[in-house]
Amino acid sequence: MLIMFNYDKIYQKSVYKENVNEYLSTWKDAVTKKRIFELVPHIDNLSEQTLEELRCKWQDQDVNNYSNFIRSLLHSFDGFEALKLFNLIYLSYKNRDDRALMEAIQCLHMHLRLYPTLISFFPQNLMLFLNLLKKKENPYTPNIIFVSKERHKLSCHECGNRKNMDYVKCLCSQLFLCKGCQNKENGKCSICKFAYTIKS
Repeated sequence: MLIMFNYDKIYQKSVYKENVNEYLSTWKDAVTKKRIFELVPHIDNLSEQTLEELRCKWQDQDVNNYSNFIRSLLHSFDGFEALKLFNLIYLSYKNRDDRALMEAIQCLHMHLRLYPTLISFFPQNLMLFLNLLKKKENPYTPNIIFVSKERHKLSCHECGNRKNMDYVKCLCSQLFLCKGCQNKENGKCSICKFAYTIKS
């Protein structure tokens, strides 16, 4: 006996239809978290090993994108701390602890604000997914400063020039740059390698 479903009727009663935006947002977050879990480097028993031991161990590993990324992080204590945060992200996702996962990602973002040169080692798709999970809030910011190019004496962050400037943004910073300095690296930041976007 063949059973026919009335899919229109099912959809009309569906919770997804009533809350489609929340459903899509939750689904996107779940996919993003899974991709981060798949992309972050993970080392078993990391807390039991010293930086020197890890450097020796990873020096003999096969050369590929993954091993190069870990070796780059192991060049400094700042990178080693980022590797520990990656481990926290990996373990919290594996243990299905969403709160710990989001806290670890926020800690990683804070660490990268303090040490932005680490971003240059990160695979571009990993940084993209990490940014998608930034804390979604719109806090009131009373200390907004309005700047006028005509009335304020602004200068380029790189060369000090005061002409043809834009307020630009990349992954690691927001600053004033003249057209010449924007084009030095083909319109990309020399640290994070992301293309500048001009903010109005």
